[in-house]
Order: sequence, then C-alpha cells, then structure tokens
Amino acid sequence: MLGAARLCYPDNSVINALSSGCGYCAEGNVINALGGDANRVILTRALFWNGKEEIWDEMPICTVCQTYLTPEDVESGAWYMHPGDWDNR
Repeated sequence: MLGAARLCYPDNSVINALSSGCGYCAEGNVINALGGDANRVILTRALFWNGKEEIWDEMPICTVCQTYLTPEDVESGAWYMHPGDWDNR
C-alpha cells in the first residue's frame, strides 16, 4: 500500500510512505516522516495494487488511524472502515 501526504506549506512538498507492518499504517508513517504532527499534513487517499483486477484501488482508513486522525486530516471523500470513530462525526 502507498500513502501520500502534502505538507501545508506554500511549496506543497510531497512525501510517500509504505505500511511498515511495525504498528503503523502508511498514514502513520507519512505523519512520522513529516515530524509527527497530523495537524500539519493533509493525507491523500491510500492506494494499493489490486493484482486480481489489475487496478489501483483505495484502502479505507483503518479503525486505529481513526483514533488519531480526523476526517479533515484526509482528502475529502476518503473511505474509512466501519464501525469506527468516524461513524459518529
């Protein structure tokens, strides 16, 4: 899976990160790479390669990531897993 984020600075710096399998999803790795402050990044939708259908597909925001991210931290319209913290927003 690939996650990307854009810094909220005028130069729109971009960084990519992968899910590490070490306790963080791609979203957490991107935030850590950018200094650890989720309020200073806007995450794009996380994508993964669906080899069966041979297309890029969207990975929903997991229930763990929903505990430290808000919907405003992610690109508008991003999918998220249900049930989760975002269901009450």
